[in-house]
Order: sequence, then C-alpha cells, then structure tokens
Amino acid sequence: MKINILSLFCWTIILVNCSFQLSSNNFSSVHDLLIQSKWTNTQNLEDIDLDGNFTEFGRDCEKDDSWTFNLDGTLLQEPGVQLCDSPEEEGANSNNATAGWHLENNDQFLVFDFDMDETKFLINKCDEHELVLTLYNADTPDVYKYRIILSR
Repeated sequence: MKINILSLFCWTIILVNCSFQLSSNNFSSVHDLLIQSKWTNTQNLEDIDLDGNFTEFGRDCEKDDSWTFNLDGTLLQEPGVQLCDSPEEEGANSNNATAGWHLENNDQFLVFDFDMDETKFLINKCDEHELVLTLYNADTPDVYKYRIILSR
C-alpha cells in the first residue's frame, strides 16, 4: 500500500512539472509574433499638438494594407482591396513596398531599412492580435508624433 501511495505521489509531481513546462513554452518572442502571419493596417494616428492625444490621419485606402514580415528580414507592404490609385493608371501592384526589418534593444524597437533611409518604431504592443508602433526620433526620444496600429 505504501508503494502505491509513493508511486502515485511521484507520478503526480512529474505530471505537474510537465504541465508547468508546457505552459511556460507558450510565450512567443516578438520576432515569432511578427513572422507568424500577415498583419493588416487598421489605424494611422497623429499627435498634431504633441500633447499625447492621437487622432486618425491619412487616407482610408491605406487602412486595409497588409504587412508581411518575412523570416529573411524583409517586409512586404501590399495594398488591400481599397486601392489608393487607380489600377488602370499605374498598374495593380504600384503601391507595393519592400524594406528590410530588424529588432533592436531587446525587441523594444522595430527598424525598417528602406532604400534611402531607416525608420525606427517603438513597439508599444505586440501580441497574437495587435501590433502598435510609435515612430521614434532619437533627437526627441520622449515625443511621439505618429502611431500605427496593425491587427490580424
């Protein structure tokens, strides 16, 4: 009888330990969350007075654009269903944009390397469903003028 109780106790401890290990592996890194699937631009915000109050700006046609973060460090931005330019004028893929991307400072910043310049965003939120980025300027690190919200 004592052997059965001891055996049951040992199996319980082993199963509880395995359960804790499995639940701790559910955490995804920012990198993994970015490359998991396409993101859709849902809001472009601007703080006109630099007082911390953001309002929507930009064209409505940009709100359904998709962003794909590829494993090889490239970003592909594609227009959504609502196009900004007429496809007859400039071609259906005229709004596609590509850039390199990487994370900096312990995944605190997302940096885009475009042909002519580099753009750095503070990552305000990154989870399975929402990515919130605020444009970062090293000259004024406490002032945030633009924010982009992406979702999936």
